Amino acid sequence: MKHLLIFLLLATCSVSAFAQFPLGGKEKEIRAYFNKNIPYASAKDFKSKDNVSGLRFLKTKGLGDYTFYFDSNGSCVSYIVTYGNYEFNKILNRLNATFKPLDGSTWTSQNEETNITVVPPKENENSFSVVYLQSAGNSQNSSLTLASN
Repeated sequence: MKHLLIFLLLATCSVSAFAQFPLGGKEKEIRAYFNKNIPYASAKDFKSKDNVSGLRFLKTKGLGDYTFYFDSNGSCVSYIVTYGNYEFNKILNRLNATFKPLDGSTWTSQNEETNITVVPPKENENSFSVVYLQSAGNSQNSSLTLASN
């Protein structure tokens, strides 16, 4: 029963975060949201190999991780959410219903300002990632190197 409650809580947080953090959100707002609504997540600041500031919120067992990348103004230019493999088809269905498909693993928003890419699970892994990124037309993001969680 305890595992079911934890699962439902993680699923609810994943769904709310799916719509909660549009690209362009400020680092301070994202930190405040997690501090208030997801108190058991730990936060880690980091720099990518391209010297882009990042913030990762870690949950248990790597599922439900959120990784945010920020520009020099503290605005979110990309974020990655990690899901358990059991959610793969549900996420694909939600992306297909909400966004315009570009190919089998990439979608774009209706205004084509945001691209969403599903990074499928690697062999013997129990999770996959969804990457939200401003479209390639934005020169700030052209050198971002993102890795799945």
